[in-house]
Amino acid sequence: SARKNYVTLAMIGMGGILLMSWIFISDNPVKKRYLDLEHGDISMIMQDTFNANTVFNGAQIRLLQWRYANQIMREHNAWIFGVTSGNSQDLLNAKYREAHMFMGIPHTHRTGFTDYNFHNQYIEMTVRTGIVGLAALLYICWLMIELAVRRRTAEAGFTVLALLSICMVQSFLTMQHGVFAFVFMPLALLDS
Repeated sequence: SARKNYVTLAMIGMGGILLMSWIFISDNPVKKRYLDLEHGDISMIMQDTFNANTVFNGAQIRLLQWRYANQIMREHNAWIFGVTSGNSQDLLNAKYREAHMFMGIPHTHRTGFTDYNFHNQYIEMTVRTGIVGLAALLYICWLMIELAVRRRTAEAGFTVLALLSICMVQSFLTMQHGVFAFVFMPLALLDS
């Protein structure tokens, strides 16, 4: 059993190395996205307003959204219970409008930053439900880590690490498929 786990872990590791090699060698959208991080001035996120044509790289927009999250929480004195799920996106959209960011063209597929969420589940949960909701999410994450440690398999570790990691770069639980994966994957580990 231990040998099988090492073989599985080695195969996952080799697959990861091959994938990363392909990403760095080939011309692909993922590589372009990371190379885009080299360009741009991070200090621009401290500006109060922008030109509607301002282009943000992945790091700039996320840091700006974190700044807006902090402002929303302070302005609404919502650190304990948040601003509610119904208000968080509206308040973030208001921040985008106040900063003169591109909000799209009505009745077209060009939506701009309209309804562009926080892209971090931990920040999203804090704004929506405050410290209470974040504590509940972190407790669930802790339970998943405990489950992976008890299972002691590469699959369990990989699954939990993947779920917790994706929450850092996406508001994973605001989407139906994200909720399904977050609920289903740990339950599947119980049966392994």
